[in-house]
Amino acid sequence: MIKLHRLYHSTVPDKDYSFRYDLNNKKRPSWLEFNDMSKNVQFVKITINEESFWYRRYFENYFFPLVSDSRDYENYYDEIAENYNKMVPQNKKIAEFILNFLRKYDIPSETEIIDLGAGTGIVAVELVKNGYNNIVLVDISEECLNVAKKLKELDNCKFIKGDMNEDFGYNDNKVIICSMSLYYNSEKELDNILKKIKSKLAERGWFICIDRHLPNSFNINFKEVESGEFFLDTPTGNFKYFYFIGQNDKRI
Repeated sequence: MIKLHRLYHSTVPDKDYSFRYDLNNKKRPSWLEFNDMSKNVQFVKITINEESFWYRRYFENYFFPLVSDSRDYENYYDEIAENYNKMVPQNKKIAEFILNFLRKYDIPSETEIIDLGAGTGIVAVELVKNGYNNIVLVDISEECLNVAKKLKELDNCKFIKGDMNEDFGYNDNKVIICSMSLYYNSEKELDNILKKIKSKLAERGWFICIDRHLPNSFNINFKEVESGEFFLDTPTGNFKYFYFIGQNDKRI
């Protein structure tokens, strides 16, 4: 059954709001930051030379384009890299879930693990602390990777700046993990990314993903071993998360 969940009403700004914005994207900013915008405001529209662009609230006071591409995410995460960890404290709990899956399926601690969309290394640090220290961190943001490179726990890890929509390095991997990095992609983009992940996994290689939703394309590309849902507290509320554990079966 489909239910109407929220109504959003458009209103004219009641004052002149000051905001910072990205200068790297020439057509329109990849992000906006308001310091005096009510937390109840979830969407804003700006105009540039009479052309309109919609943005939605993302982390804290930042707003992100409703229609976006990889360059927008690169610009945005470069901007927030230094403050990213405090925005997503729940990622440490996500790391615990991933660690439990690695142990549950007896994945040896020496196994090389590709952390796709690794960000500032929150998940990687927790894995290293628990003996999994052969990790390759892949992220589109150079600044996020620079933050991760400063962490002593990750001294022995490898780092790759890569766009998961294009290529991200290594082939014939035994394990690829991905947390909170896929949900913003379109259905077509996601299918393309999952095909790339599958092509880079060894036969019977593991794909472990935690995200805000699980589309059917997961099961189309991988043999499902386990999936489910759980709730996590975040700085903006308690939200449902989903997990998917799959293997690369060449017959699929």
